[in-house]
This record gives sequence, structure tokens and C-alpha cells, in this order.
Amino acid sequence: MVNELPAALEAPLGRYLDLLDRWNRAHALTALAPEARYEELILDSAQLLPWLDPLPAQARVADFGTGMGIPAVVLALARPDLRVAAVDASAKKVAFLRQVRLELGMTHLEPLHARLEDLPPLDAALGVAKAVGTLDQLLSWWGRHGRPGGGSWP
Repeated sequence: MVNELPAALEAPLGRYLDLLDRWNRAHALTALAPEARYEELILDSAQLLPWLDPLPAQARVADFGTGMGIPAVVLALARPDLRVAAVDASAKKVAFLRQVRLELGMTHLEPLHARLEDLPPLDAALGVAKAVGTLDQLLSWWGRHGRPGGGSWP
């Protein structure tokens, strides 16, 4: 279990949480109280970090139904050599992620406004999701967006 993040991630994750707080006041991105966000969003996402270890540089990770970028932002900050597709059907949440990408200089974070059923295949080496869809939906999305002949789903 990951209980601590690398020190290099503290500042950018702090900036992310500040942005989330600012945007949340105007756009209602999450009902989660600010004091619970670090543990519920950041540390929860960090549990996926070991799954990134075997991925080669430039591999794509797909976050299905990313919402406000969880776990996509944490994964992208931890491995800037990966391409992280953050897919969501909510325009306001994808607009927030575009701002995160701009303000944190995360050119490898790919906010995508789309329904997963309508998106061309992503050819992802790893797929992740948090609190979205049924198991059948997740498997269907992975079947469409996972790298043919490989890839993983934690």
C-alpha cells in the first residue's frame, strides 16, 4: 500500500488541489470536502503507481471516466514519460483538466471530451477507472481501448 508520495510530487499535487478548490467553487466538480481530498483523491490514486513500473516510455494509460482527473493527474505527474489519456463525457471536467495541463505544464496529459463508446480506440497499455461504470462496461471499454494482444487492467 502506498502511503507516501515522492517528495517531487508534493508541489505539483498541491497546485492541482488548489486549482480544484478554485474551480470547484464555480463549477461544482466534486462534493468531496477539501480536507478529505488529499487522502480520497491523491493517496487513493497513488495505489496505482506500482502498475506503472513495467510500462515503457511513451506507453499510453487510459483513465476511463476521469472526472476531475483522478487518477490521471497523479499518474501523469508520477510518470511524465507516459501519455495519459483522461477521458470524460463532462465538458466542464475536461475544461478543468485542460487548465490543469496548461498550468502544470503537463503536455503528456491528454484531456479528451468524449463518450468511451464513441471514441476511436486508444491503444492503451494500461486502463484505469475510479467509481465509474459496471464491470461489464469496464470490460467493454477495455476491449475497445486496450492495446491489441496485451495491456493490463489493475
